[in-house]
Amino acid sequence: MQNFAKVASGAGVVALAAGLAHAEVVSPSGGHSIDVGLDAPIVVPGDTPLKVAFFIATKANNYVVAMVDEAERIAEDLGFELEVFDAQFNAQIQMDQLENVLENGDFNAWYVTPVDSNLMCDVVTKDAATKNIVVATSNISICGRDMNHFADQWEPGIITYVGAAETVDYIGRWMDTVVADREGVESNALLMKGFAGLTITNALEAGAERLSAADNNFNFVGQAYGDFTAADAQAKIETLLVAHPEANVILSSYSDMTVGAINALEDAGRLDDVAVYDIGAGIDSVPLIQEGAITASATFAPRTHVRQSLGAIVGVWQFGVMPPPVQDGLMLGDINNPVLIKAEDLGAYTPQY
Repeated sequence: MQNFAKVASGAGVVALAAGLAHAEVVSPSGGHSIDVGLDAPIVVPGDTPLKVAFFIATKANNYVVAMVDEAERIAEDLGFELEVFDAQFNAQIQMDQLENVLENGDFNAWYVTPVDSNLMCDVVTKDAATKNIVVATSNISICGRDMNHFADQWEPGIITYVGAAETVDYIGRWMDTVVADREGVESNALLMKGFAGLTITNALEAGAERLSAADNNFNFVGQAYGDFTAADAQAKIETLLVAHPEANVILSSYSDMTVGAINALEDAGRLDDVAVYDIGAGIDSVPLIQEGAITASATFAPRTHVRQSLGAIVGVWQFGVMPPPVQDGLMLGDINNPVLIKAEDLGAYTPQY
């Protein structure tokens, strides 16, 4: 049984603002300037209500549904306007949304989970700043920082980046933890990834390459990209199981895809001889962990991501307080010590989505 205590640092500013019970979130009288690392600061005008545009990659999975739910709850509690823009995992749709919102000037703060870190680099980090828009990003790197270490995820022009769990540091340590959990067992692994080019996908591929080159008993024999849905993952894993009958481990980068992988194992009659490890530990994962279909699951914390991101925006807007340039967004453990949830841990664990 593990101790799951962790200080929820990202909720601090949100909790403070809520405690003040403002009818709306406004900047201090007279306004203030914020240094975001560019030639000119962002100017927050005095006595101006906060209006946040929340640009999400997609609403098509439970993780993002939880993010939206948390964001709308915080906006209602604190009294600021928030509108959600769903890019449907289409980079051009999101780019059009960003440019349209920039042009119409209806929002003075953006919370962005970018679909394509390179395509929207300038509009998020430079163009927004010229309009004095406060920007926080999370989950997916911006401006090609995908393979940077977590500490180097901040880009000039934004106030903070939230999300250690998607970076090469955390993903690498998670993979190391899985290898350690199977010490002494010859492991032939399948890797179920999300969309190509995402921060977490790039980190998974780097981790797999590193482990494959190491002198250990853990080998990756097959990999597949997916769209984060159970149905797609089931089809991909079914194909990989046929191509690689020696596989005895599956690593999955998201809970919904894990469900699909388990369905494929069940159909193939291989639930008992293939160990499944994933990242997510969502509500749907709990019974699968309990019954042993998932050996262990590292946690995703979508609500913590939102609290830290919106907390950063509120802190800058209302109090003139700059957040750390990077925040881990983790609910358990830290970037060097991912926590694996196993059946014996479920009594002390509450999933965020």
